[in-house]
Amino acid sequence: GTYLHGTGIGVVVHVEGPDTEAVRTLATDVAMHAAASAPQYLTRDEVPQAAIDAERDIYVKQVEDKPEQIRGKIADGKIGKWFSEIALVEQGWIFAKDRLGKDVTIGEYAKMTGKDAGTDVAVRGFARFSVKG
Repeated sequence: GTYLHGTGIGVVVHVEGPDTEAVRTLATDVAMHAAASAPQYLTRDEVPQAAIDAERDIYVKQVEDKPEQIRGKIADGKIGKWFSEIALVEQGWIFAKDRLGKDVTIGEYAKMTGKDAGTDVAVRGFARFSVKG
C-alpha cells in the first residue's frame, strides 16, 4: 500500500496476505497512519537494545521517589507505552474508533482483516519518506 500526503510525506507499506479489497484497504490505511504517526520501527523487536536501555534509565530516574521494589515495574510500564508510540504494529490505529467503534492497534487491525479473509494477514515492513522544503 502507498500513501502520499501532499508533496511532503510518502509511505510505502508491505502487507502480507491475499490480494483482496480488504487487504488493499488495510495497506492504504496503514500507510496513511504511518504518514501521520511517524513510527520509527515496525516492531519492538527492531528497537536497538541500547535505545531501550537509555529510555529505561530515564524512566527509572523519573520514579526515584517511589519505593525501590516498584521502580522497575513502573519503568517497564513506561517502556511498554513507549513501544506503542514508536513501533508501528503496536500503535493505536488512528481511524479505529471511527471505523470500528473501538480502539485497536495496527497489529490487531491486520489480524482482524486476516480473520475476515480466512488467512493470516500481517504488516511486514514500511518506509516513510519526508521532504522538507
